[in-house]
Amino acid sequence: MSDYAPKGRLAVAELIVGRSISGAGAPAAGIPQSEKGAPNGVATLDEEGKLDAEQFGFGGIGDPAGPLDEGGQMPASQIPAATQTDAGGVRQMAPIADLSDAPTQQDFNDLLAALRDAGILATS
Repeated sequence: MSDYAPKGRLAVAELIVGRSISGAGAPAAGIPQSEKGAPNGVATLDEEGKLDAEQFGFGGIGDPAGPLDEGGQMPASQIPAATQTDAGGVRQMAPIADLSDAPTQQDFNDLLAALRDAGILATS
């Protein structure tokens, strides 16, 4: 796989250094081959200009527990809850009222309670 630098970024780099950059002077040339395409290294693109999933260097949130919806997404009921150690899925909490111009301690305690109820903030 060859080094890849999008035209836009290369043009910006050329503006910064004030000269044409190509070959050994290209930004990708300074990256060791061992880091290219390696997990937690520098990603390389395939022939279609996309990343290979093996290059991400982290796992997803797991396999869905059932069928995907018509858009290919996991239904909310299948998204794992977040814990202090696992990110889980992203969920939207119920809306809460805006605070007044002079928020009180009770306003902040109510906000914390709403965050705990939504599972965004740990209960202890």
